[in-house]
Amino acid sequence: MPLQIPEKLGFLLFEKRRYKVAHGGRGSGKSWSFARCLLEIAARKPVRILCAREVQNTIKDSVHRLLCDQIETLGHAGRFSITDNEIRGANGSLFFFRGLRSNVTEVKSMEGIDYCWVEEAERVSDDSWEVLIPTIRKADAEIWISFNDHTEHDPVYERFVTVVRDDAIVEKVNYYDNPWFPDVLRKEMEWDKEHDPIKYRHVWLGDPEGYSGKVYPIYNENVHLKEYDIQTGYLGRCNCFMAIDPHRRYYPFIKWYAITPDDRVWIYNEWPSYETMLNKYYDEIRDEKQFDMTLEHLAGIILANDMSMFGAEIKWRVIDPRFNAENPDFAIRLSEYGVTGFRAPPFERIEEQRNNLKGLLHYNANMPVNEFNCPGWYVSPKCKNSRRAYARHYWKEEVSGRTNDGVESEEYKDPLDVDRYFLALHGGVIRYEEKKKPKRDKVPEMSPYKAEFMKDTALG
Repeated sequence: MPLQIPEKLGFLLFEKRRYKVAHGGRGSGKSWSFARCLLEIAARKPVRILCAREVQNTIKDSVHRLLCDQIETLGHAGRFSITDNEIRGANGSLFFFRGLRSNVTEVKSMEGIDYCWVEEAERVSDDSWEVLIPTIRKADAEIWISFNDHTEHDPVYERFVTVVRDDAIVEKVNYYDNPWFPDVLRKEMEWDKEHDPIKYRHVWLGDPEGYSGKVYPIYNENVHLKEYDIQTGYLGRCNCFMAIDPHRRYYPFIKWYAITPDDRVWIYNEWPSYETMLNKYYDEIRDEKQFDMTLEHLAGIILANDMSMFGAEIKWRVIDPRFNAENPDFAIRLSEYGVTGFRAPPFERIEEQRNNLKGLLHYNANMPVNEFNCPGWYVSPKCKNSRRAYARHYWKEEVSGRTNDGVESEEYKDPLDVDRYFLALHGGVIRYEEKKKPKRDKVPEMSPYKAEFMKDTALG
């Protein structure tokens, strides 16, 4: 009889990666599918399987009971012998169980592990991951990770869901992916769906906790990330802009925008980039790394990142009007080095752009995404600081723990302030302006400032 698991989890047996991750909501069949697949592997060949979790005070805290139940279900009783602390296969396979937090020294010394299953991985700390991962060092060893989504700030979510890894397969699996979803859970799910939609989305759909407290909850990396082929001169057909949130002490944050011929916005570049800051995000270095460049140096960086070599012509450069009023010399000095075209939008128009940005990000999440159902705002995958800000920016929480929908938290805010300056310049209305002159075939001559910084600064 073929092994019965949800189709979405077939990668556990039929794909090869170091990390295999299944996350999502309740009732998806993740845990018993992991158990069945590992038992099937262990029945076919001798392997050593570590079953780990953050805390295991007794064997009852582990997946030991689950594995025993699945041995009976699969008809493998004659292939495995079960003790209080281990499960041994007749062919030499071994399942053993450890808590990561209280067995650091023992875990570090483990050898020859073929598979490691980390269950309830949302509870595993960064310190535990730092101990576990180098321990699973046998050639072709795999780390299987299962968890119900808790928050986007959990170490497992940041390590395997927030980022895309070539060495990992990551699947979100929910109750509707499980053909064996039991009726008793279905009744609970349907009640929550009707009476407590926030709980329904978190518990049953696997939306991380706090999703409803996000400033931009509609943001979805599967929908809003887009890369155009700039090698074909596409930027030359767009209306291009730059916006900057400058500081005297901290690094400024700068973004480049293209309004496409179909009236959509594409953020095609940002500075400083994640790579520029030596694999640190802007919010991680903002208060620590002082801005010590000359304005001439900054001008060179800006010109290099305009991407005029790919046809971009910057129409206007938008600046924070408050900073510009207090420091008018900033834009003036930059213009002396070739960075021209600054505009400061009316201050009173900035705050209202939050809703305009929400409108541009909007699409019907309950319908297929296509040319008729798509957002008006896209982000290049390489703009990692912007991506992080859209995904993580929350409303400020009061002491009571309730969300105040009028005040944003300061964390991750800088890249989003830049968006509002850009939108304020346009009055929140994005409209493509037809180019008056065709793009020249000849590549424009570089300014000396641009040429000087091109090789070191372009693209981050």
